[in-house]
This record gives sequence, C-alpha cells and structure tokens, in this order.
Amino acid sequence: MKGHGWDDGSRRGRSAVVDVLVKAPAADVGPGPRSATTFGERQRRRRLVLAQAAVFALGVTAFVPVADVTATGLSILCLLLVPGYLLIEHRGIELLPLVLAAAGWISYLASCLVNGVAVLSPNVMAPAAFALYLIGLSVVVGRSVRAIATVLAGIAAGTVIFHLVRGIELTRTGSFLDLWKYGIAQSATILVLFVLVKAGVHRLALPSVLAALGLVSLVLNFRSHALICFVAAATVLTGWVLAPRIGRGWQYAVVFGFAGTFAVVMPSVARTGLLGPALQAKVLQQDSSGLPALFAGRPEPPLSLTAIYERPLLGWGDAQHLTPELYTSAAHLAIRLGYTPTLPFELYWRIPGDYSALHSIVLASWAEGGVAAVMLPLWLLGVCGALVWNSPRYGRWAPLVVVVAVQGIWDLLYSPWTYNLIPVYACIVLLFSARHFPGSVRAGREPARVARPPIQPVANGRDDGPAPDARVSVVIPTIGRPTLTRAVQSVLNQSCPVEEIVVVADTGAPLPVSSNDQIVVLGVGPNAGPGRCRQAGIDAARGTVIALLDDDDEWCADKLRRQLDAVAHRSDRSWIVSSRMAVVGPGDRRRIWPRRLVKVDQSVADYLFRFTGLTAGGAVLQASTLCFPVEIGRLIRWDADPDGVHDEPSWLMRAQREIEGLSIIQLADVLSTYHVSGESVSRTAHDRSGEYIAWGLEHLRGESPRVRGDYLCTSPVSAAVSARSVVGVWRSVQAAVRHGRPGPQALAYAGLGAVRIALLRGRAAARQVRTTMPLRRSR
Repeated sequence: MKGHGWDDGSRRGRSAVVDVLVKAPAADVGPGPRSATTFGERQRRRRLVLAQAAVFALGVTAFVPVADVTATGLSILCLLLVPGYLLIEHRGIELLPLVLAAAGWISYLASCLVNGVAVLSPNVMAPAAFALYLIGLSVVVGRSVRAIATVLAGIAAGTVIFHLVRGIELTRTGSFLDLWKYGIAQSATILVLFVLVKAGVHRLALPSVLAALGLVSLVLNFRSHALICFVAAATVLTGWVLAPRIGRGWQYAVVFGFAGTFAVVMPSVARTGLLGPALQAKVLQQDSSGLPALFAGRPEPPLSLTAIYERPLLGWGDAQHLTPELYTSAAHLAIRLGYTPTLPFELYWRIPGDYSALHSIVLASWAEGGVAAVMLPLWLLGVCGALVWNSPRYGRWAPLVVVVAVQGIWDLLYSPWTYNLIPVYACIVLLFSARHFPGSVRAGREPARVARPPIQPVANGRDDGPAPDARVSVVIPTIGRPTLTRAVQSVLNQSCPVEEIVVVADTGAPLPVSSNDQIVVLGVGPNAGPGRCRQAGIDAARGTVIALLDDDDEWCADKLRRQLDAVAHRSDRSWIVSSRMAVVGPGDRRRIWPRRLVKVDQSVADYLFRFTGLTAGGAVLQASTLCFPVEIGRLIRWDADPDGVHDEPSWLMRAQREIEGLSIIQLADVLSTYHVSGESVSRTAHDRSGEYIAWGLEHLRGESPRVRGDYLCTSPVSAAVSARSVVGVWRSVQAAVRHGRPGPQALAYAGLGAVRIALLRGRAAARQVRTTMPLRRSR
C-alpha cells in the first residue's frame, strides 16, 4: 500500500474539539460506530479544562501590585516555582536570556554604586524581575504555545483588573480615553484575540478584528496602538494571502510599505478632524513642535543619546542623576536633529522621581546601566523580530504572537517599563523558545533522539502490557498480498497484547488470514485506496490507541511496548509516536532509516522536505511506524484526499497544523521492517512529476522558500526518474527555482537524477542493440 497520498483539500476550519487537544471523548471528535465516552476520557477532559483554568488564574494574579512595575502577585508564585526550574533540562541557548538578565542587573548595580544612587529603582530591578518571571513561567507552561498564550491572556486580564480597581495616576482621571490609552488597550487586544482563537472563529476574522481595534485606538488618540494593530493585521493577512505567491522578504516589504503609507496618510486625515477632535489636536500640537517622525514624536531620545555618548560603558545609574551640562548638550543635539528650538526640553526631561524619564527601555538601559545592561533589551528586540518573521510557525496563534511581538518592539524602542510588561516579555521569550528551540524536555521525559527506558505499569498488577486505558487497535489495509500473513503474525507476536487487528480489504478476493478472535475483517474495496481503508479501520476500531501497519511490512516483537512506554508518563493525548525502521530490498539490500530523527515540536514539512544529503532515507515518518490516540485519527482523517500523491506527510502536516501542542516523538530504536519490492503500487510507468509539483505548491505554500524549493527539487525529480523523463526533471527544477530557494544538496540531487536517467536510457539502448544484433547476423 506504499506510495498512496492524501491531504485535506477542504481545509476544514477550527473547531472547539481542536482546542481541547483531542482530549475530548472519541464520540465528540469524529465519526465511529463504536466510539463511546468513557469515564476515564471524561476525567481527562475535566483535568484539561481545570489545568487551563489554573494557568489562566496564575496569570491573573498579576493584578496584585507588590513593588512598582517589577513585582506583582505573580512574582511571588514564580519565586515559589524556582526549585522546579532545577528539575528541567535545558539547552545552553535557552539559558542565554537569564545570563543576559544577570549581566544587566550586575551592570545596573555597579553603575548605581559608582554614581551613588539608589539600587531599588524599577529600572534597576527590571532584569532580575524578568529572570524570575521567566524561570517561574517556564516551570508552568514549558514549551506549549497554547499554555503560553493562556498565561499571557491571564496576565492581560490581571492588568485590566488592576487598572479598573486601582490604576495609576494617568488612568484615574475618570476618562475612558485615558484608561484605554495609558492602561488597558494592549491587554484588551490580547484578551480579545485569545477568546476568538479559542472560540475557533474563521482565521480571516482575526485581522478584521485587529483593524477594528486599530480604528478604535485612532479615534481615542492612541496612535501607536492603532499602528501596531494595523501592522499586525497586515502581517497576518499578507502571510495568509501572499505566502504561496511571493517570498517572505517581499511579504514584509508589503507590510513595511503599508506602515509607511499609514504614517504619511494618517496625520493628513487626522488634521481634518475625521478621526476625532482628540487626535486632531494631538497632531496639530506635534506639527507645531517639530518632533521628528523617526523618534515617534518623542522628545526624550536626544537626552538618552547624549547620556550614552557621555558614559557608554557604565552609565549614570539613574536618569535623575543627569547633570545640567548634559541637559544643555542634549538640547543642542535635539536642535541639530530637527527639533524646534523653542520646545521646552527640560519640561519634558526633568521629571522629579520619575523612573521613566528617558521613555525607552533600550536607550534607558544603556544610559543608566551601561553597555552590559542594554544587551538583554537588544536581545529581546531580536526575539520579537524573529517571532514576527516566523509567525507562520505558530498556526492559529499567529495573530496573537504577531500583536505581542510588534507591541514588544514598539515598547522596547519608545516606552518605559509599565505595569506587567516584564512578564509579557518573559512570555515572548517562551514563545520564541517553543518554536525555535523545541528540543527542550522536562526531567523524566526523554528527547525524541533517545529511546526511553521501559516504564513498568503497576495499575493493573501486570508487567506484560500497557496501562489499562491503552487498548491498541491495529489497522492493516491490504490488497490481498501473501505477505499479509507475515504482517498479522508480527502483531500477534507483540509482547504487548493488542485489543484487535482490523484488516481492511481493498480487494474482492479472499484474504490469506487465519481464523482468530482478535482479527476483524472489513471490506471497502476494491480500489478504495489506502486512505479510505485506513480511515475505515480507524472509524471501526474499539481501542483507544491506533497503530498502523502496511500488509507488506512487519513489526519487531517489542514495537508497541516501546512506543506506549514512551508516552506512558504523559497526561495528555496529543502525541504521535514513530520509530526507526529496517529497510529491506530490493534483493538482499538492508539499511536503517531515518538517519536523523524528528525533534520534538519540529515542523513536519521542515523535517521531511529540507534536503540535507544526496540519498534517500535521511528523514522518514512511515505509516507502519505510527502509533497515536484514536481521537487524532478521527479528527484528522486519512481519507480527506484519497487521490493525492503523499500519504504520511500530508496527514502528519495537517495533524500538526490543526492540533495545538501536538508532539511527534520518534524513537531511536529500530522497531519495524519496511519491505521494498516491485509490487509497490507507487511505481508507475508514466511521469507523475507534475502531480508532485502541484502538491508541493498547494501544501507547502506556508513553509519557508528553502523547504518548498528542496521538495520541488527532490520528490518530483524522483517521480521523473522512475519514468525516465528528463522533461520532468527540468520542469521540477524550474518550479523549485521559481517558487522556492532550493539548497545545494537538493539541486545536486536533481542533477544526479538527470544523470541517472541518461545512464538508464543508455543501458536500455545498449541492451536493445545486443538483442537486435543476432537477428541481423541471421539474415
């Protein structure tokens, strides 16, 4: 059954089922005549809901102020969670923000001591507070994007509660305009997006909501928030609409062009009063003051730049410690930069007791704490940029991630530390790690590259089977090959007994299957295809776990035990387990595939289609190695596109895209045998490279140009080589260069494919000549 492919051509919209990470009972997630809601499944669903509520409530504790902008009720909880951080394994790169925070705090302390100023101001304590939040939240949310988004929404809710109950001087005026602008606008935006994503609204509704929030902020004279909403909406919409047609660089060129147009057009419209009297008055005031657009209408940057120039290494300790001479030099610099000479600079700059006088996290950190103190803000600036650039990696959470990241860039450049801004940056770092460094694992959880030692179940008092709720249904689609007997026997030989073996016949002929109470035979054929066969078996399965097996492959005796042990410690059901396999044939040839394993949370498309060698077998996730909860098989259907050219990649990509937090775990053990023979139905005499090209253009349009280019230079080329079509190879390379950026290995593979076709054709021609020579001599 190898080689058949399918994908979800309908591209179903999100549903509430996806939001519970397929923890809902089988009856709630998909069709199936025997599916039923069990007590255990209901308990798991309740636990998931309670866990999400607990994470949200953790964030809400940020509404309790403890010390200015640096410490809240959430800080206390994070402090209690610090010991748990020691139980988590980390990559070195993930410790970088903590190292930078420590360096920044030490630099701040040294600057304060040298300059004789207080060491407990909010700016001084901000790096230490950031480290505390990052440590505590890492323990709670790990690398789950959904959990990070939940705690981020909780922090936003806490911020709204704080400003409604207590607030700051600027939000206690009784004016909703002031409350929105100086208190709740950013948090309200996060909450609205979080609720809409959880509700499963159509994805195009999210950019529309962002644009509407931007218009509200414009009318309420909050231009920076309006710009952030518009840019975020343009970024998300451009990625969804233009990604298949142009590269990512050009996509962001469109976004920057939109932002520039907004910066030019908005003031002109505001001067007419169409956007409200408050915005009109603000624009006219800034016109008269001559504030440069480069500094977002802020008067503080010349002061910060002068302070940095005077003391670049150690800083001034505190903005309140700046000297009159420095104020004079800063005023001269401001005039040279285009500020109006009559602007009352010191009225803006000399604010007694105000830690935010410099009004920029990046510039204030350098001016006050020295060069070491600015490294963390600069790194955060890069992290925010990476989140925006790689926002497609976050799936349905992309709009929320883009808004938070764009807001983060703005605040780093043009705002001081504000209430609950520090834990938001901790969440930004966690979002960055979740998709850029996904290999981190908790203690007791093995990475995907290491086979996990067997976990002996004790709940049922046995040591010869998995936990009681792991009832395995094995689904074997077949076209009636004689090797079906070998495949079934390998299942019966498992050290972990199975619930049933569902043999799905894609033929009208009798099957070589012995009589056994565990074997259930379903007829769906003939010529239904592997996708419909697998889905029919999954829909009819009684078990809670599905394991797939092709009728010409076989399993090692410990295959299921190893895979179930690898996920026995997990409380969720959002996982797919695979393994390495022995590849046998043609003839006596043997090798082990894949050579490299998929990383936890790595993009399936990036793993399978980014070409890093010159031969096959570098990255493989084959059907006979897959094991997953039945809910996933019923939610992400195998029969969505039965006539497609790919099977496992399409299904895995859709599963990863539609199920938030899905873990694809590939064990290093060789647990199955993949037999290669001339009977594989994927072999064809005609050139199918065009079908492969069409599949890549449709299903990889959201991936990076490198992944798209590598795929178009390899899979379609392999199809062309099978048909000995030089035209197919040329067409594939053209598509790769036009629609992607193939790497050197992929281009070399295509070149070797053309050479191979030439050799095969030459061999065939020589064989034909040898065949015809005796006939000519006989004449």
